[in-house]
This record gives sequence, structure tokens and C-alpha cells, in this order.
Amino acid sequence: MLGYAVGGAGIFLATSRSATEALDIVTLLTVGGVGICAFVRHVVFARSDAARLGWSAEGGSNFQLEVGFANLAFGAAALFAYFGDWGTPAEVAVTFGYGLYLGQAALLHLHDYFRAGERSIGRLVSNVLAHFAMSGVLIYVALNAAEAASLAPF
Repeated sequence: MLGYAVGGAGIFLATSRSATEALDIVTLLTVGGVGICAFVRHVVFARSDAARLGWSAEGGSNFQLEVGFANLAFGAAALFAYFGDWGTPAEVAVTFGYGLYLGQAALLHLHDYFRAGERSIGRLVSNVLAHFAMSGVLIYVALNAAEAASLAPF
């Protein structure tokens, strides 16, 4: 729940700010904070996370650990970009990348949801819809800041 709270706070605090101010807040909290929280959930608390996901609770799979390390990579990159004052281009790149990552995770969770026998609304909301929503917000914030800063993709 901490990851949802940190991510939601980042999105809430970013509303009604300029594009680059919103990017700063989202990079720090919604990418950096959520990335670190997701790492802790997937790696440090692997057993309970596996049980929550309906996987074997034998300490987590290598896939689960890999997902945790990917979240740590994005979270750490976001914190370096923010605290290192690497500028808007670095924050756009890490925020856009994390948005794409979460969108792909949402697609995987959607696939698993329809493939699984148990289809709860809670699982649909927390694993699929929340990831799609976060993905869309991150991509929007990144592209909006890129446009405001006159950054071109090519």
C-alpha cells in the first residue's frame, strides 16, 4: 500500500503545476519512490508478495526477483536524475521508460487475469487497472514536459 500512497501523492502534488515542475515531482515520488517500494515488496518481502500474487510462496521466483531489480533500476535512476540535477531530458527519459514498463506489466497482468481461473475485481483493479492508470499518467507527464522543454525524440 505504501507504493500506491507514494505514487498517488506524486500524481496529486503534480496536478496544477507547470509541466516541468510536475515532472520533477513525478520523477521523485511516482518513479523514484514507487520503484524503490516495488523493489522492497518484490525482493525483500518476496514470500508475502508471491502469496499476494497467487504464486508459490517459496521465497519468490527468479522472475519475481528480476521484476524487483527492474523497479530498483528505474527508482534509482529517477532519484539520481532528480537529486543529481541531471535536468529535464534525463527525467523525461526515466519517467517515460517507467511508464512503458508499467504499461507492459499491465498487459501481462491482464493476460494472466483472463488465463487464471479466479477472476476477482480486486485483482483486476490492483494488478491491471492501477498499472494502466499509472502508465498513462507517467507517459503523459513525460511527453508533456518534453514538449514544454522543446525536446524532440529524434
